[in-house]
Amino acid sequence: MAPTVPPNFVLPDLESPIDVDALVTRMDAAGVRIRGMFMQGLVDECAKKRLPLGLGPYILFKDYEVAEHLKLLSAAADALHPGVPRRRAFMLLGRSAYTTMTETMIGKVVFGVLGRDIRRVTRLVGKAYEIGGRGVTAKLIDMGDDWSHVRIEGAIGLVDNYHVGAFEGVLQTCGLTGTVHCKLHDTGGELFTTWRPQ
Repeated sequence: MAPTVPPNFVLPDLESPIDVDALVTRMDAAGVRIRGMFMQGLVDECAKKRLPLGLGPYILFKDYEVAEHLKLLSAAADALHPGVPRRRAFMLLGRSAYTTMTETMIGKVVFGVLGRDIRRVTRLVGKAYEIGGRGVTAKLIDMGDDWSHVRIEGAIGLVDNYHVGAFEGVLQTCGLTGTVHCKLHDTGGELFTTWRPQ
């Protein structure tokens, strides 16, 4: 039997517009910084497809301002997903975040022993966000055999797109398929993820 999605959680609206400049202003004021690994990962992904962005290179464990990250996300969205609504493109870009992190030395040390065990990976969601930068945190609220409930703070305006994609990317890496529902808050939101074998 499929897990019951809690009240007030919905599938993300990936078609509505997103005000990137407003997100930058709010996250910058909150001190959000993103590690260069995610940014360089996007540069590399575009370069593999012969779509140079003219941005970077980025140092893997250096913290970068959120304005630079969102500038890069927007450029990569336009290059890799032309004509796709920005929220949906951000979600698609988020799918590579977990793989990008696990390919770094610290990612291999922390997550390499977990293999494709979604429950073990999910238990370390807080550590993953700690590795990813400053100002954005994640906390596992609860988890069952085929679902998880995670609260994310600081990712203003990105929980229902980029971070949904990041959770979908974890599912793909673990050989699972599933659905990510979200509930937004002023400073972030919550994700309720369900999964099943592919």
